[in-house]
Amino acid sequence: MAETVDQSVAQRLASAEKKVDDLTEIVKHSSSEKDKALMHEVLTFLREHHVRLIEANAMIVAAEERASKLEDRNKELEKTLEKRDYQIEHLSRNMASVLDKKVYRC
Repeated sequence: MAETVDQSVAQRLASAEKKVDDLTEIVKHSSSEKDKALMHEVLTFLREHHVRLIEANAMIVAAEERASKLEDRNKELEKTLEKRDYQIEHLSRNMASVLDKKVYRC
């Protein structure tokens, strides 16, 4: 699942980069200074947004890794609890049988 998310993010980033490249070409061929200024502003915004997306993706990947580690730890703790439950169950049975034997002996 993490691989599909990574692939999806990579595809979206590649698409965004292509759009920025396309806009750059439009700016190069625009005629008026007003158009160039507007496109330059748009490109600047998109580049900043692109950086934020990359940072957000890095945080998502780190969070997924942390979640995976926590899930593994949770599974380990569940196994430990199952072992403890088993031990407690058998210990209580043994104690009950010992107590029964002492009661019958008295």
